[in-house]
Order: sequence, then C-alpha cells, then structure tokens
Amino acid sequence: MKLKNGYTLVEKEDYFTVLAPDGSEIKSFNLNKYSVFLWNCIEKENLTSTELLNRLLAIFPISTVLGLGEIDTFIKKCKENGILE
Repeated sequence: MKLKNGYTLVEKEDYFTVLAPDGSEIKSFNLNKYSVFLWNCIEKENLTSTELLNRLLAIFPISTVLGLGEIDTFIKKCKENGILE
C-alpha cells in the first residue's frame, strides 16, 4: 500500500494529525503511536500488511493480534479519507 501524494503527517502541540493536499486538517483522522509509525513506514515505501506487521512487531512489544488490529484500523481510516492509492 502507498499514500497518495500531498498528504502530510503533522505534529501539533500534543497530537499528530494529517493535512490534505489543500492544507486542511483531516479532523476524523486521529493517530496513536502505532498509526504514526505505520504512516511513516508507508510514506517511505510501498509495503504489504504483512510487512507492516513485521515492522510493527519489531519495534513495539505488542501481540500479533493487537498489531493486526492496529493495521486494520489504520488502513480503514486511510481508505475512508481517500489517502491510499
């Protein structure tokens, strides 16, 4: 999967948000630490869900089930907001 061009991850005072190509904030896109990590992974290269899971588990001490849930939630949010190619 890959992000569409023009979407940007931005750190605000105490949270991360996504800006659309026109500079507007996507309010419905709340990111936790796992989502930020996943964003940074697919921002740099085209990765499958399995590759994302392997990277997530290599960095965070979480179970495979939790990792898959985080990836599924992240992908769903990206698709709902038209962020993925």
